[in-house]
Amino acid sequence: MDRNALEYSAVGGRIFQEAQNGRAYFVRIRQETGIPSRVISEQQAAMLGYHAVRQELGDEAHDLLVWDIGGNSMQMTIRKPDGGLLFYLDPMASIAFKNVVIHNIQRKDINTTVSPNPVSTGEAEQALAYIQAHAAMTVPLYIANRVAHPGLTVAGIGGVHYYSVPEVLGGRKETYTRDEVAEALQKWTGKPDKAFESEYAESRLTNLILVLGYMDALGIKEVRPLKINQADGLFATREFW
Repeated sequence: MDRNALEYSAVGGRIFQEAQNGRAYFVRIRQETGIPSRVISEQQAAMLGYHAVRQELGDEAHDLLVWDIGGNSMQMTIRKPDGGLLFYLDPMASIAFKNVVIHNIQRKDINTTVSPNPVSTGEAEQALAYIQAHAAMTVPLYIANRVAHPGLTVAGIGGVHYYSVPEVLGGRKETYTRDEVAEALQKWTGKPDKAFESEYAESRLTNLILVLGYMDALGIKEVRPLKINQADGLFATREFW
């Protein structure tokens, strides 16, 4: 109401996709209220995130890559020369990568092992090599080539960029750099869960490795973490109205 809204639209993401009655719930909203309502795909969620960042940055968003890392999915979104959007959608996000470290590198059972910490130096090196190779093989070449463009802004959204990385770096700044992430990884490697003083301690170190691996594979020098509301992207996306 504070935006003096004249029209309304509702969307639901991953939770509603996975819920048994998720789509039926949105059908009911549409029937009872007349508000356009739908459960959106991962690609549509990435599109909303991209437009929300553009709304947030305004004129600064001329050349933009939006990099979203959550617990269960990762997306990168960038505009192509023809004006359309190119999406990179991958399940290798915070929880999946933590489990890769536990299962593939530490050779432990993810059903009985919740945290990989403490992670040894050798394990961290193996994990970094693993995720660098994964990024190099899966991210579209167009995105990698655009990252080399000096005017490109890499906006990091989602919990990993906005909460997890700044927490272990010692605070949130306008941007964080590749070298800062590498230094933090060196500092926190070998530490037990209790050293992180976080309810998400089990993924704090592996999140650093995940982010650093992608930054190194693609040549990303710095990330601008942003807290965005996908509803802001909804305002700029006519297909949802």
